[in-house]
Amino acid sequence: MVIQKPGRITLTYTPQDGTPATEVEVFNFQNSGGVTLAMYNTDESITGFAHSCFQFALQKVRERNKFFFENRFVVVRRVIHCICQQRIRF
Repeated sequence: MVIQKPGRITLTYTPQDGTPATEVEVFNFQNSGGVTLAMYNTDESITGFAHSCFQFALQKVRERNKFFFENRFVVVRRVIHCICQQRIRF
């Protein structure tokens, strides 16, 4: 979304069960506008991504008898968080 003038960008989550909504301020454009965007991932998509990454890593371990894991993406931290909360199981 292109922002033409100063103003607040907020993100609101409204649960379907009627519990109170949660709103957070993303950014406050104070002097001029800019650009903003939103992104989401479902638990199923995170699970699929994590499963595919681990399967690929295991395949490489079998091929090379070596294992290197490098964390470059913020989403990987979220996946690890979900695994630690046992929301994702392998």
